[in-house]
Amino acid sequence: ALSYFKENKFQTATSYLSEYNFLNDNDIRALLKYNSKIIAKRNRSLATLLSAIIPGSGQIYAGRFGDGIYSFLTVIGSGLITKYYLKNDDSKIKFGIFSFLTLFFWSGNIYGANIAARDYNNFQLLKYQNEIDNIINKINLVPNYNQKYEKLSGGKE
Repeated sequence: ALSYFKENKFQTATSYLSEYNFLNDNDIRALLKYNSKIIAKRNRSLATLLSAIIPGSGQIYAGRFGDGIYSFLTVIGSGLITKYYLKNDDSKIKFGIFSFLTLFFWSGNIYGANIAARDYNNFQLLKYQNEIDNIINKINLVPNYNQKYEKLSGGKE
């Protein structure tokens, strides 16, 4: 069961542990609650969609408030400059440059939201795994050879 926990197969590990009734160790019983149902997750598709609609909202959804505000200001700022040059640039060169920049920043914002959601999920899984590791490290997995020897020899050396 402990190796299943290390492989992030939480459902298998907890079902294996709950199958056996010899669980008299509180630390081992504490592992039963780690069945991966409580890992916080963010949907990568939703984060991407949010940032496609409102720049930066996907990053905010994924827990990166500062990145979300920065993305919003970058995309909106370059979009406003693009709008200004649409009306005030007769040659449309500046408009073309800022249109490209706005599209580039917006695309980066959308990609960044997807990556932010992925990183959030990876961080939550790592945090969850560390909690399990802390419990596993408390468990004494070293066999007591002296006790076994005493049983075989009847207490004589």
